[in-house]
Amino acid sequence: MMAGVPFANGSLQAPGFGFEATIDTRPADMYIVPLMLGWHLPKADVNASFGFFAPTGRYTAGADNNLGKGMWSYELAAGTTLYFDEQKSLSFATSAFWETHTKKDGTNIRIGNRQLDGVKVGQLLTLEGGLGKSFLQGAASVGLAYYAQWKLTDDEFGIPIDLPDGSPIGKHRVYGFGPDVTLPIATKSKLIALVNLRYFWETGARVKTEGQSLAITATFPVPSVKIK
Repeated sequence: MMAGVPFANGSLQAPGFGFEATIDTRPADMYIVPLMLGWHLPKADVNASFGFFAPTGRYTAGADNNLGKGMWSYELAAGTTLYFDEQKSLSFATSAFWETHTKKDGTNIRIGNRQLDGVKVGQLLTLEGGLGKSFLQGAASVGLAYYAQWKLTDDEFGIPIDLPDGSPIGKHRVYGFGPDVTLPIATKSKLIALVNLRYFWETGARVKTEGQSLAITATFPVPSVKIK
C-alpha cells in the first residue's frame, strides 16, 4: 500500500494585468494505492495497480482559493520496464493510467426551473515513461522522460455547452518530454533520500494550456537503507 499527501499553493501573479492572488499552502487531495502487483522477468519488470484520489483538499464550488478538485478519482495502471544489458543499467519504461471521476461536489444545483446534474470530468488516458541509464548500483540515473495524455470522453456540465461556432467543446490532449535525473542523498553508512528532477516541454496541446514545468520529488526510505 502507498499513500501520498501533496501540499499545494494556488497563488497567481500577473503584473502586466494588475492581477495578484495569494493563497496559503495547505494539503491537497490525498493519493492512495491500496493494491500493487509486480513481476520480475529476466529482461523486464511488469507491474499493475489500483489507486484513487480522495477529495481531502479544500474545495468549494465556484471559489477562487481551491486546493483540491472536489471529486473522487479512480485509477487503473499497468506498466513495464525493458532492460538492454545484463546489469539492467540501461532501460526503457512505459506506464499507462486510465482515470475515471465522480461528479464534483456542490455542482448539482438548480438555476431557475432547470436542475443541473452536476459537473463530471471526462475519462483520461495517460502514458508516461522514458529511456534511462543508472549508476551507483541503481541509486542514481539520468535519461529522457516523456508523457502523453488524452481525454477519452467529454466533460459533463449538466447542460450542453458549445463553442461560438456551434461545435461542442473538444477533448483535450497534450504531449511532454524532457530530461530526468535522480540523485542520492547519503552519508558514508546509509541512504537518506532519493531526489528526482524532471523538466518538461509541452507540445501538441489541444483544448489545454501548453508550457514548461519542473517537478522535484524526494523519496525517503523508512527505515533508512544501509550502504555496504
